[in-house]
Amino acid sequence: MIAIANYRLFISNKPAQESRFLTVLGIKDFHDLKINLMQVSMIILVILFLEQAVEGGANINTFLYGASIAMVVIAMVWAIKSLRH
Repeated sequence: MIAIANYRLFISNKPAQESRFLTVLGIKDFHDLKINLMQVSMIILVILFLEQAVEGGANINTFLYGASIAMVVIAMVWAIKSLRH
């Protein structure tokens, strides 16, 4: 996804608005690409936490793992909000 979007945005002769791939993903510029990648990363982190919670059960390690993922997700949400302005 990163490679195709970078190619379509920076190397291809066609404008980004004419690319169906970028239109489907809602990518108009490099900031939109970063936002999409951060959103996908957040989903992956939440899935990894849920996997840890199911396998490890309720213990202090699961709590600390969840707290660290929560801090990363909060930082990503803050970054996404600042990129949209």
